[in-house]
Amino acid sequence: MEKDAGMIILHLMYDTLAYSKDSLRTWLKHLNTLDADLWLLNEYIDANMTSSANQLQNEMIAKYPLSALEQNSLSAYRNMLNFLVGKSKYALSTTDLTTIGGFASGPNLYTKGYVENILSFYGAYYPPNYELPEIEERNSLPTNHDSYTSTILVFPNPIHGNVAFIVPKTESIKIQAIKIFNISGMKVFEFTAESALNSIVWQNDKVNSGIYYYHVALDDNTVQTGKITVIK
Repeated sequence: MEKDAGMIILHLMYDTLAYSKDSLRTWLKHLNTLDADLWLLNEYIDANMTSSANQLQNEMIAKYPLSALEQNSLSAYRNMLNFLVGKSKYALSTTDLTTIGGFASGPNLYTKGYVENILSFYGAYYPPNYELPEIEERNSLPTNHDSYTSTILVFPNPIHGNVAFIVPKTESIKIQAIKIFNISGMKVFEFTAESALNSIVWQNDKVNSGIYYYHVALDDNTVQTGKITVIK
């Protein structure tokens, strides 16, 4: 339903010559996701609807289990939006660009990408941040693992909810750690077990639909990699 509601919003904006801002805000509010609420906060501030923005920010803090960092990032995001009110993002002064750049430091979970998109228009370059775990060379493995093929089960896949990484009962290996990356190479999940486990569950409620890549480190110094499709 969230996916369908998101498509309605896109069609509302792209396929309608003159759409109602109230309709857009209503759909965003009922998506009931953090990303949609951040977008809605942008809409309220851009329309100078201060009371609605205040109420929404308070609701977001109460609705979502935000950490202290996330709450500070939310405040920084709102401060950035307030600063941009009445300014064209394509005609910012040098002073404006310096101020905008400041929002990309400190608590920036929600501002960094926004700021980098603006500054990129003015010639700034931000290379992709790829973070991949080191993989042991095959010839460094114990002799009895030269022809080893990992058989970790990843179920279900594609997924609508959580996904489990499971060691079959027939295997003597165990899971030591897991890292998951999005298609841009950014790490979205990491777990390292204090002691090796037979299974680990990834609760992916905070990621969007898309393709993700997993790296499962095993206790025999091998790594299994693969792809997960998340559909929400």
